[in-house]
Amino acid sequence: GMNYGLGGIIETSGEKNLIQLVAEKLRTLEVKDPIIIDIGANDGKYARVLLDEFLQNATIYCFEPSMHSFASLKKNVGDFNNVKLIDKGLGSSNEVRKLYFDEEGSGW
Repeated sequence: GMNYGLGGIIETSGEKNLIQLVAEKLRTLEVKDPIIIDIGANDGKYARVLLDEFLQNATIYCFEPSMHSFASLKKNVGDFNNVKLIDKGLGSSNEVRKLYFDEEGSGW
């Protein structure tokens, strides 16, 4: 997500409106099977909004390096055949990095 407005609250940040705008544009252009990449997918809330808007037409690749957040992501969107879950982070180089977080199980 873009985290505009009130941070991670998709409904009030403007992200949901943007997703709807992009989905409408893709329908206008007759794009049948879009590929969407969700980097830092966290617990899957953003992916759920994508699923609601794009239904089963899109393939969504969700990347989440935190094992705690990845477990929630898997629970929330892992049953959808068109959602691909990858428990890795993305960066500019191919390397192993240590992931820090504030507290055990923190999704922020």
